[in-house]
Amino acid sequence: MKKLLPIIIVFFCLNNLFAQTIRDSVFNNVILIKKTDVSTNGFHFLIDIPLKPQKDPIVIFNDDFRIPAKSFFSRSSFLSEQNEFILITPDWEFHKEIIEEQKKYGIHIKAFPKNKIYQVKRSGSGYEVDSLSVGLLDSGNPIKINFKNQELKENEVKYFFKECYGSTCCPEDPSWKFENERNEMRNNFNIENKVNAYKNAYRETKGKKGEHCTYYTLSDLNNEQKIKFVFLRTSSASFNTKDLDIVSIIIFPAIINIENMENLNP
Repeated sequence: MKKLLPIIIVFFCLNNLFAQTIRDSVFNNVILIKKTDVSTNGFHFLIDIPLKPQKDPIVIFNDDFRIPAKSFFSRSSFLSEQNEFILITPDWEFHKEIIEEQKKYGIHIKAFPKNKIYQVKRSGSGYEVDSLSVGLLDSGNPIKINFKNQELKENEVKYFFKECYGSTCCPEDPSWKFENERNEMRNNFNIENKVNAYKNAYRETKGKKGEHCTYYTLSDLNNEQKIKFVFLRTSSASFNTKDLDIVSIIIFPAIINIENMENLNP
């Protein structure tokens, strides 16, 4: 064990050495969020790009000014399982200042575009943010962004909502007490919006006593309807989320492999 300790220490040092930081000049495997990928109800946002938490920092480029940078920072509003990530955006404040100066003095100002880069490190429910503004054509240290090609593999699908139930007995999962109420809520949603929220929902069996998870792809809903569906709430307190009305939340799909699952409503 004593011989392995130096090797482990070297491994972690090298891992930290090659991890991306906001002071790098090249950013690889960057996930691009375009304005066409984003929908909003005026408060919450839906990004129609699959995102998966990982141990290493992920790098995201948000090109939609409607989503404030601070909406990405907290676990309660974005990718809760991700401990560290880098967020890149155009420097909206810099661009705004240039436009205001041009209007004020009636002149054209030639200014090279800038990006704002944030490094977010989360610990528990809190977070720390380091940031800097970098000129894209900065002769001293220009940055290069290599975007990641987001493609689904065979048997993979995107889903927006997941619901799981445990055993029906011995002891019974309390969630079963609310099953009828939740189903009624979704049936009413389908009628009111003339859609089928159950279409292409996939069932994963977890046990022999009713244990299962259902993954809702919401393939019959447009993005605005998906936002509405995800935040549906019943009258049962255990199903409600207190922060829904006070925190702007960023919704995005996750990915599942459906090879061994049942399509409940093709």
